[in-house]
Amino acid sequence: MHRPPPFLFAPLTLLLAACGAQPPTPAAPATVPLSVRTAAVAPAPETIQLSFPAQLRARERSLLAPQISGQLIERAALGQPVQAGDVLLQLRNPNVEPAQAAADAEVRAIQAQLDKARDDHARAAALRARGLVAQEALDAARSQMDSLEASLARQRAQGRGAAANVGEQTLRAAGPGRVVRVLAEPGEFVAAGQPVIELAGDAGLEFELALPPRIAQGLAPGLRVGLVALDGRTHAAVLAGHPGQAAVQGAGAAGLVRLRFELVHDAVDGAALAAGEPVEVQLPLAAPAGVAVPLSALRATGGVPPVHVLSLEGDRTRAVEVEPQLLLGEIALVDPAVAGALAVGAPLVTEGSSSLRAGDRVRVLP
Repeated sequence: MHRPPPFLFAPLTLLLAACGAQPPTPAAPATVPLSVRTAAVAPAPETIQLSFPAQLRARERSLLAPQISGQLIERAALGQPVQAGDVLLQLRNPNVEPAQAAADAEVRAIQAQLDKARDDHARAAALRARGLVAQEALDAARSQMDSLEASLARQRAQGRGAAANVGEQTLRAAGPGRVVRVLAEPGEFVAAGQPVIELAGDAGLEFELALPPRIAQGLAPGLRVGLVALDGRTHAAVLAGHPGQAAVQGAGAAGLVRLRFELVHDAVDGAALAAGEPVEVQLPLAAPAGVAVPLSALRATGGVPPVHVLSLEGDRTRAVEVEPQLLLGEIALVDPAVAGALAVGAPLVTEGSSSLRAGDRVRVLP
């Protein structure tokens, strides 16, 4: 058999080898940096001023209620000043005046019976002295007279109660003051003991603030705060009522501490303030130690704590867990326990992709 020359297989072998060869692996693409904007960590301010809404009220206040029920005929107007003896409210109870009239009529009837019994007793005593009647007749006359005297005393007491009920239909002011709240309108039925009017005395004004324990524990009686009314009038007040540190600590982190402030009479700018007016309270505080970070730099995975910020190390991000102590407008004061990981002036990511994570490459936009 004729065999082809061996050198004819060489090109074919080389061709098959070339067809079975694997292509070279391409190089991995370079990571594209994400564009971000940053803001610098700032030192915490030495003092801060917080604003809280409050409503002024009189230091001396009393809720006035009638002692009997009835229909409210008239009452003093909201804001009306009153003096001792002024009518605050007028009721109408259709039962009290007839009850007084009936009590008076019963008194007159018993009085007439008593007058006759006294005459009968005097006559029986005279006849007994002459021996014309037995002692039993005199004793019976005396018993009848005593019984009617007791009945008259009871009926007069009932009559005084009925007269008092008539007087209770009118409620008068015991001293000077101003109507600061009304709780019923003319024409409404008012039950006995139901408050109708709140009267404020003229001993001065006060207000209350409900503050977190973290803030309340740094305040002391005598602290002076500023007030601003809606029309710009300014005033001042001092902290007068403080429950003490034990109560503050007992309130817990989620509780609130109620503090009472009294207005200062020597610090009025413009017309005096009045009970019921809303004001803005400017509360000065010593800022906690630490640093201030932009509020927009705070991040929370899944929207839940812990909170962290992304700082930069070169062109990559680094996560730093923080615990904000106080939010002030556009900044947050960070707990000094973790503030050491954030130097003043260090850049923090404030704008960028929501999927940005620690270790990602970034490019800072101007």
